[in-house]
Amino acid sequence: MKQDGYEPLPTYTPIIKDSDLPFLFIPAPNHNFLNSTFSNNAKHISMEKEPKLHMNAADAKTMGIASGDMVRIWNDRGECLLTAAPGENVLPGVLVSQGLWQNAPKTKQHINSLTPDRLADMGNGAVFFSGRVDLEKVRQK
Repeated sequence: MKQDGYEPLPTYTPIIKDSDLPFLFIPAPNHNFLNSTFSNNAKHISMEKEPKLHMNAADAKTMGIASGDMVRIWNDRGECLLTAAPGENVLPGVLVSQGLWQNAPKTKQHINSLTPDRLADMGNGAVFFSGRVDLEKVRQK
């Protein structure tokens, strides 16, 4: 590591804040899909039900969002519509969506469209887990 210009031991490096949007967005893996593989398979879809956005219950309460509400997350790269799943399994200020759904109704775009396109500081890999988004409840007509 030191030869490559990095600290020789693991150290904390803050995530690059690429915008002032309020939520850190993590497009996590899905339990019943393998990335986008199996996301068009009826059996696997039936196990997952629908694309959900996991969020902290306190954030949801502040924004008037209840479990099952349709929400929109977006940034300058795109937007997605997902079903809200508030709870205590996500830290405040963080939003998590699991899986790359193929042809899911109402989702607009794949969640990875919201991820930054810069390269990681180490290894020049993808920075899937460091994007920022905003969130709003979708008003049903």
